[in-house]
Amino acid sequence: MTLAVAKACRLAFAKRPLEGDRYYETVGYHFVGLPEIYVAKSRGNEWSAAMLMEELANAMAERGIEATLRDRKLTLSLSLSLSLSREQDYAEDDFKFNPYGVIRVEA
Repeated sequence: MTLAVAKACRLAFAKRPLEGDRYYETVGYHFVGLPEIYVAKSRGNEWSAAMLMEELANAMAERGIEATLRDRKLTLSLSLSLSLSREQDYAEDDFKFNPYGVIRVEA
């Protein structure tokens, strides 16, 4: 999949983030092979979160997930981990399950 097609698919699936109690959350990034991105609400409003999500997604698509995480000092919380977190609400066979995990951007 080309970067342009992947970006178009990503924008089609995740035009606006979901708003949870603590985070703005992407949904559907697993369709283009990326982890979901959760941005802490304390970092700003929905629009600033969406811009950061897109910036991170572009970097991951262009440079790779690991390189982007390393460069930005972020951590990947895999959906298969045993931690108690929102991503555990989805079973592996659920449409919303993301096998690539979740990146949490804290304040």
